[in-house]
This record gives sequence, structure tokens and C-alpha cells, in this order.
Amino acid sequence: MYLIPRKLKDLGAGTRVPNYIFVIIEVSAGSDVEYIYDEDLDLIVVNKVLRPPLRYSFNRGFIPGTRDVNGELLRSIVLSEHSFEPGSLVESKPLGVLNIQTKDLSIEEVVSVPHERIDPVYGRYKDINDLSKDLIHKITDFINRYYGEQRSVGDEIMINWRTSEYAKEKILESVKRASLERRS
Repeated sequence: MYLIPRKLKDLGAGTRVPNYIFVIIEVSAGSDVEYIYDEDLDLIVVNKVLRPPLRYSFNRGFIPGTRDVNGELLRSIVLSEHSFEPGSLVESKPLGVLNIQTKDLSIEEVVSVPHERIDPVYGRYKDINDLSKDLIHKITDFINRYYGEQRSVGDEIMINWRTSEYAKEKILESVKRASLERRS
């Protein structure tokens, strides 16, 4: 018997973790409105409107059934030429991790692509190193502009890219962390 989870965050990270993961989309590619998942309400809510001309150049969401080192749901960028609606579940393949650091901030987000049956073009990628320099530049440019608005003058943004193996380790750690949290 399969029980439907009561909350999105309790859905589970996927059926073939860590090679494939579930990502619940919070923000669609091309959106200038940022949404976030509110765990208490179990809803995706408007967080803010981005300042023009800034728009998300990728889909962004969270991996249910996970917890990062800060106790938050592990986030994922989902790369595709297509825009996925907030609240939709996209089975994705992890390619790597995007690490963003400033003086006051350290964020790691899994970089993923939809499963091959969903997006045969992006689904063929296996690792962050398979992505074109143009796509990496597009993501980096967005991150610099997005976090550039939030940082102090002189605070440098450092961006590092990690491989799919690192991403899979990160996902397994976050699933274990969430499992331990549920037991306590």
C-alpha cells in the first residue's frame, strides 16, 4: 500500500536516488517573480518580485525529503529550454553542485536536468562538465546579478562548480539528514 504524503516536503527525494531525484519547482525559467515553498502552509508562496531586467534563466526548486547542513530543504536548479510551472514535480538527473559564497552567505544548489523521457535534449547531459560555456556563463551572470543586489559594497561573490559525483554524495547526505530529523 502506498500512502500519499501529507506535505510536499515529505514526498521523498525520488525512487532512484541519487541517480535521479524529484524536484518540486518553485520558480519557472523566465520568471521575474520569485516563489518559495512555505513548509508550515505546505504551499508555494510569492517571496518577491525581481528588479527589472532580472529574470530567472533556469527553473529552480527543492528536493523533497532532504535537509541541507542548515536544516533547509536542499535546492536544485533544473536546466531546460522549457519552463516548468511552480508546484510541478520534475524527475531530474543531478549534474553537479553550484556553490555560492559571499562574506555572509554559503549556498549549495544541485544543478540538474530533466529525465531523458521529459527532455531528450538536456536529459542527455551526465555531468556539469558537459554543459556549454555559454550556459555556464548565463547561470553565473544571473547569480552575480541576483546576489549582487543583496551584498555589501566590496563583498565578493565566489562561484564554484562541483561534479555529479559530489552532487550525488550531497543528495545522499541530505536524505539521511532528513530521515534522522523525522525520527527525532
